Amino acid sequence: MNTVIFACVHNAGRSQMAAAFFNSMTDRTKARAVSGGTEPGERVHPEVVAAMAELGIDLSGAKPQRLTMELANRGSLLVTMGCGDACPAVPGLRRDDWPLSDPKGKPLEEVRRIRDEIRVRVTALLTAERWQRTGFVANRRDHMKIILFGATGMVGQGVLRECLLDDGVEAVLAVGRSSTGQTHPKLRELVREDLFDFGVAGADLQGYDACFFCLGVSAAGMSEADYTRLTYDLTLGWARTLAAINPAMTFVYVSGAGTGGKTMWAQVKKHTEDALLELFPSAYMVRLGALRAMNGEISKTRWTRVAYAFFRPLFPLMRAIAPGTVISTEELGRAMIRAARKGAPTRVLESRDLRALGT
Repeated sequence: MNTVIFACVHNAGRSQMAAAFFNSMTDRTKARAVSGGTEPGERVHPEVVAAMAELGIDLSGAKPQRLTMELANRGSLLVTMGCGDACPAVPGLRRDDWPLSDPKGKPLEEVRRIRDEIRVRVTALLTAERWQRTGFVANRRDHMKIILFGATGMVGQGVLRECLLDDGVEAVLAVGRSSTGQTHPKLRELVREDLFDFGVAGADLQGYDACFFCLGVSAAGMSEADYTRLTYDLTLGWARTLAAINPAMTFVYVSGAGTGGKTMWAQVKKHTEDALLELFPSAYMVRLGALRAMNGEISKTRWTRVAYAFFRPLFPLMRAIAPGTVISTEELGRAMIRAARKGAPTRVLESRDLRALGT
């Protein structure tokens, strides 16, 4: 049995939430969590009790306890949250630090943000260690608000269509250089002539649960510096802006099949994926291969349009021979929504994974 110890200063907020989330999601035959503080308070902060009650977790009877050497010695992993050097150092004990704000005295809205980040981090820990309870759907979002980048491109057109059709998607903010040309009760647009201007008013980006980043360019004829700027720099600029507003957001990035290979574009894409996976505890990389347009989606790039006109008649045959190589725009959109809503088996999704999610 593995024991994870969550520790903060007063054991009245962050560590209590983390242990409660952990024990509600873990397979009890594999792991359990306890919490403690270096200077335990008298009770769990009322604002923390209120925020957790919204999710059906009752902390009203929880009592802060001291993090002693004896308690630390019982653990297999110590996760600290602000106690710093005051936390005991136990030889051989794995240790991780989560830099989280103290919720004490904060408005409920801010406590919710801290709570949600803790839940995402706990989920990522359970997934990485394979301690999650069978059948448990972590971080499920039945009603979502989504930010969509690249809604006018071929990929983005298909994803936008599925977002607008999905009853569980409440709102979509389309961010891009030009308007989608569509009107819909769910759809709002943020048109930016310069997408490298990341100084959007925070209010425009607040309150969203997920980001679908469908912007991308071909590396054909581009220098590595130019391709890096339009791929890594642009994506990470927006990702860091969003992470500062809501680190618990799910970030779904459309990459490409072959990412991680030896070519220049594959290396730049892999660098981008790695940075996003490190930045967001809940992030999914979509390694898209051949895409079959189902509802008139058209690429903005001329050579891509020509290529798709040539290969379109072959897609049914390719799909029959090698089912994992071709995915439809409908399947892609549904897969991204489902990954954001209830997670996915792996953080890097190939075409076969996407078809399974989107079917």
